[in-house]
Amino acid sequence: MTVLELTDVEVTYKRGDGTPVRAVAGVSLAVNPGEIVGLVGETGCGKSSLARAACGLTPVSGGTVSFEGRPVRALGARERPAEDLGLQLVMQNPYSSLNPRRRVEQQVADGMRRAGQHAAAGGEHPVRVPQTVQELLALVGLPPETARRYPYQLSGGQRQRVALARALAAQPSVIVLDEPLSALDVSVQAQVANLLRHLADELRVGMLLISHDLAIVHHIADRTAVMYLGRLVESAPTRELWSSPVHPYSSALIGAIPTTGSVGRLPEALAGEVPDPASPPSGCRFHPRCVHRMDQCQVTEPPDFGHGSGWQVACWLADPAVSAALASSEEA
Repeated sequence: MTVLELTDVEVTYKRGDGTPVRAVAGVSLAVNPGEIVGLVGETGCGKSSLARAACGLTPVSGGTVSFEGRPVRALGARERPAEDLGLQLVMQNPYSSLNPRRRVEQQVADGMRRAGQHAAAGGEHPVRVPQTVQELLALVGLPPETARRYPYQLSGGQRQRVALARALAAQPSVIVLDEPLSALDVSVQAQVANLLRHLADELRVGMLLISHDLAIVHHIADRTAVMYLGRLVESAPTRELWSSPVHPYSSALIGAIPTTGSVGRLPEALAGEVPDPASPPSGCRFHPRCVHRMDQCQVTEPPDFGHGSGWQVACWLADPAVSAALASSEEA
């Protein structure tokens, strides 16, 4: 059963001069229980806007967001509705999302209190996590004494673990993580990434992991979606995508990851800059930077072509008719 489903989601902002900017231009994505879906792309592609829309922090201008089969309502000044408590968000900077004047135990207990209210109202929680603050802290790898500390007394990695514990306290079935590792040291990144994989496996919590670090996504994600200028250009099981990407943008991102060992190589930088989302290129949005662009790429936006089980590619190179024509021209 899909627990979080985004269908043709659009997010539009307005600049100071009134110019509309479609940060998300029709994205469809789904997250299943116990599955980690990685969402990758360059800065400015719309990843964080999509994350906020998925949690109701940003209203959608088109499409729908559904959590456990119900529409996710945009948040206002009131508390999140009890039925939506199973959808949680962990932000990039944990210090900005934690109250500096309250101890860790108080903030984690808030989530537990709200989860209790949901249960008392007859709600169901498909995920069962520990029922005390100390047990929750232990689950995310923190010692019991952390409960009595304030956020400023913790390291960046410890604060991010507290943010995870607070999200888990609400008994979530889905956690959206917006760049949760980018502010951490490399060694701490690996520890928290392994923790996320463990939580998804053990608690069957679905996760939407937004990240610019493709190496981390490769390490822990079950599926990966590649986003460019507000659109998904490729979505596939992670291992298959990394071994044989179809879209030129996916290939460029993977080629930009440095490797080590006897066959180590330097990363290959992608030429050009991301266009202005207020006036995206006609046709395929990636065509101004693509080395494989054809005439039709500049005129007609490609649909999603199926490339295998659970594999979608928005590129004319994935069109069987185009592939056959290219093969014929090469033979001639």
